[in-house]
Parts: sequence; structure tokens; C-alpha cells
Amino acid sequence: DDSAGLHRIYGVCFVDTTVGKFYLGQFQDDRHSSRFRTLLAHYPPVQILFERGNPSTETQKILKSLLPSAVLEGLLPRSQFWEASKTLKTLIEEGYFKNKENPNSEVVLPQVIESMTAESDSLGLTPGENSELVLSALGCCVFYLKKCIIDKEILSMAKFEEFVPVDTNIGKGIKSSNIFANTNQRMVLDNVTLANLEIFENASGSAEGTLLERIDTCCTPFGKRLLKQWVCAPLCNPC
Repeated sequence: DDSAGLHRIYGVCFVDTTVGKFYLGQFQDDRHSSRFRTLLAHYPPVQILFERGNPSTETQKILKSLLPSAVLEGLLPRSQFWEASKTLKTLIEEGYFKNKENPNSEVVLPQVIESMTAESDSLGLTPGENSELVLSALGCCVFYLKKCIIDKEILSMAKFEEFVPVDTNIGKGIKSSNIFANTNQRMVLDNVTLANLEIFENASGSAEGTLLERIDTCCTPFGKRLLKQWVCAPLCNPC
């Protein structure tokens, strides 16, 4: 948070372990945390890892009010919730992204992570400007995956995508396949709209009678996730 309390800066890393995909992003938010609230509405997590002593009291209230059933776990600073430099060092030393056909070749970081390192550091061990928080958040996830002994299995897939808030210029970031990136073609619904229209949950917190319950006839988890993305960002001009 800044000294005046008018803005907040969030660094986030969220993982879909079913497909091994990481989303990484760092963004500035308003004092109401509008972008952060919308992120939680579009990607509701089942477990949240955070650094002890962080986040702020206001952010903790948001997490508890929007995600009452999510598991919250605080990690120790530095030893468990890593600094950005330790995250980069670990990713390279552990060899998660080694070329399987040529194990002796140099480790090359995925494009999204590489874009978050300093251009002056050819080794990729120095975090870039405005990337400290997001790389630290990634380090937290890597630590937890190592603890669960599934780090090599998931990280070796090298599926990373940059998360860019829906109201920012996607053209400034790496080209994204995310459905929310096409903001000129889709109307993105924020968390307040989703709640007021009872798109995913009704007033009692269940899915009974919601729009998603009525239209969801998908047979697979992948289809259900895609349908939810479509509902969050309906076409502005379906014709």
C-alpha cells in the first residue's frame, strides 16, 4: 500500500494443478481493490498461500468475505515465502526447464518468467522492475509444490501465462491466449456484477437457481471451466 492508502500493489501467482498451468501478474489497484476482487471472482481458489505479516488487514477482509470456504495458510517470510532472487535461482538450479533431448544444455526460463527478469542480467537471476512481488509469489508456490513433492511434475510442463487485469491495455504485455485478453470483443463482468446478478452463487452462497447451474450441462471439468470463462466474459456482438 502507498502512504496515502489510495493505491495497492498486488503480486499474484495462481496455479491450476489439474493442467499444470501458472498465471503470473503484478498490478496496481485502487483503494477498493477492484482488480483484485474481480480476479478472485473469475478464478476462485480453494487454497490461498500468503506471507505472514502480509497481506494488509483490508486485503485479509476481502479474502475472508469473498472466499469463506477457501483454506488460508501463512508461510514464513524468506524461508518459505521466497524473495524474488531466490525464486529465480531455484528455478535455474533445480533444472525444471531443461531440454529433455539435450540435458547438458543451458536452462532457459519460460518466456513469461524471462520477461520479468532484468535485461542487464544475462543469467536471469535478477528480478526486473515491477516484478519483485510476482516472482516472490511464484517462489511461494514453488516452495509449496516442493513440499507436496509434485514440483518437478508440474513445473517441467513450463505452462506459464501472464495475468493482466481486464481493464488494462493487453497490448503492453505478452500476447495472451486468455479469453479475458480480448476486451475489445467481450464484456468482462466484475465481482460486484457477478454477485448482484447471482451468476455463480445465490445470496445464501449456493449454486441453486443461478445462471451457471441452469446452463451448465458440460460432461468434463475442462468444459465446465471454459463455460465459466465464457459467462464471465460474454461476447459484445454475438453476431
